[in-house]
Order: sequence, then structure tokens, then C-alpha cells
Amino acid sequence: MKKLICVFALFAMLLTFAACGAGKPSIVGTWQGNDGEHTVVYVFRDDGTGTAAVGDAKAEFTYAIEDESLTVTLGGETDTASVKLTEDRLSITDEYGTTVLTRAD
Repeated sequence: MKKLICVFALFAMLLTFAACGAGKPSIVGTWQGNDGEHTVVYVFRDDGTGTAAVGDAKAEFTYAIEDESLTVTLGGETDTASVKLTEDRLSITDEYGTTVLTRAD
């Protein structure tokens, strides 16, 4: 009986740890990649704002992400792209193609 209780307790602990790590990855942070010609760096803040740097150009934007859709407003224009997000990789696909970024922080 004691052995059964120990096994049950161990199983419950494993489930607890698995549940803690089961959250969705967050886009918040710094992401870096290359668009074919330039180094690109995106910083997504947790307040829905961010910074985009492409080569020597830099701009502020606002964003919203839901499921696999990223909506960005930059310079008064709003665009939507599909995204695939893991802990260390962000793929953004829009009408111009796919940009793959890796987490820089």
C-alpha cells in the first residue's frame, strides 16, 4: 500500500511539472534574422508596442497577436501576417514572403 501511495505521489508531481511547462511561447522579446539583404531586428514588448530595425532604418510599431495571426500597425498602415512561433524561432509570412527570426535575448 505504501508503495502504491509513493507511485501515485510521483505521478501527481510529474503531471504538475508538465502542466507548468505547457504554456504557449511568447513573442515578447528581441528577434533577429536576415531578409536576404539586411539584418532585421524586431523587439516586441509586452505592452503591444515594438521596434523594427532593418539595416540602418528604425521604426516604432504596435502589434497584436492571436493564434497564428500577427497584426502590425506601422506609420499609419496596418498589415496582417501569419506566424509560427516556438521558444527560439519566429517565422513571419506575408505577401512578400517568409522571414525567419531567432530569439536574440
